[in-house]
Amino acid sequence: MKKILPGFLFGQNFKVFSLITINSVLFFLLAYITIFLITRLVTACSAAAFNITSVIYYFKMDFLTHGHGWNRDSVTVVFSTGPVVSLILGLAFMVLYGEKVEMAGITGVFMMWLIILCLVNFSGEMIMGAVLNRGPGFTMMYWYIMDTGRVVLTLVFTLILILEGRELARFLLCSGNVYFNDLRGNVKLRFALCQFILPFMISAVILQICELPHFSFYQSAVRCTPVLMLLPLICYCPSLPDLYFDEGRRNPSLSRPLLIITLLALLVYRVIFGIGIRVA
Repeated sequence: MKKILPGFLFGQNFKVFSLITINSVLFFLLAYITIFLITRLVTACSAAAFNITSVIYYFKMDFLTHGHGWNRDSVTVVFSTGPVVSLILGLAFMVLYGEKVEMAGITGVFMMWLIILCLVNFSGEMIMGAVLNRGPGFTMMYWYIMDTGRVVLTLVFTLILILEGRELARFLLCSGNVYFNDLRGNVKLRFALCQFILPFMISAVILQICELPHFSFYQSAVRCTPVLMLLPLICYCPSLPDLYFDEGRRNPSLSRPLLIITLLALLVYRVIFGIGIRVA
């Protein structure tokens, strides 16, 4: 079995499928840090609107106020802004990617991960917030949403992620135009595994290691929710019709600027946000 799986994934065109995985890992990390920066900053700005000073760390956000500084309005705005902005960005990126998919090139992979992570960040935070009473879960507490309502919300957002994975399967497989002239037969599944599942698993491990010695169970749990979207995509993609792109010559390669930018982004994520960024 250990020999069969790598053979299935990388057998023929070993170099291409390895390159797909490496590029996708780099773009995943870059997209994750981009969304982290945007959502944390808008959350901090929304807190500042209520005169609440915040400190952004890579593993948590501290809000420097006493209990009396919170009310229903401030809790609702502060802890809902990040997920809502993620949803808006995800839909915007989806429209942009849909219009430019044929011309996106390798940057289309970055756009693809932005779409996935934005949509997952919205639903994932709702799911884990309801389960763990963190993030949007605080809003649910202030609006007196009881256990039954939380269970319903968890099931609804879980179903949304599963349906998104199924419905976006063909849309996301179009990112294969960067590497292939067509996606046929079992190449679709091999591509999906190397473009989505392996990079997601590798990137999650890299981020978890980068965040040591700190560990946020809530953040790690949210980070795992893409599974709910990616597994339906993997299960459904073999049954999709074959995809045919333009006949231009492909010459994919590892971009050194991309590697350097991603490493610098990880350094900023770990060092600068390890110290903490204060927003007042």
